[in-house]
Amino acid sequence: MEVLGSYLNHAKQTEHLVRLLALPTTQNPRPPRPVIQQQRHLTETDQLQLVASYQSGKTVYELATQFDINRKTVSAVLKRQHVTTRWRKLTDTQIQQAIALYETGLSEAAVAEHFGVYPSAIHMMLKRHDVPRRPNGTNQWA
Repeated sequence: MEVLGSYLNHAKQTEHLVRLLALPTTQNPRPPRPVIQQQRHLTETDQLQLVASYQSGKTVYELATQFDINRKTVSAVLKRQHVTTRWRKLTDTQIQQAIALYETGLSEAAVAEHFGVYPSAIHMMLKRHDVPRRPNGTNQWA
């Protein structure tokens, strides 16, 4: 009878349940479910259109926005379709000109616009050539 008595005494379990019910209801015992990214698969027609748009001059970033996909997906599609991608690399002469322009006081963004590349490309080029950077927001004309 003693063994059954411990199973029949629900007082402790009831106390525990009452304490649990007294907890604020705003607490969520489960962590929120992770957001699952919706995958967009391009049809063969979409891929051919993407390739044609790229070859007509659109950038990877423009195509990513147009097709609502990641820029890396655009690059992967181009690679699968055996398309040679274009890289806007500066020539040695352009690099020297870019350094000179930056040293005269132009911002990285202005130098990038002059050469038709992204400011990050100019930033990396200056860093690679050990050109000392000015603090942000300063130039010779300020």
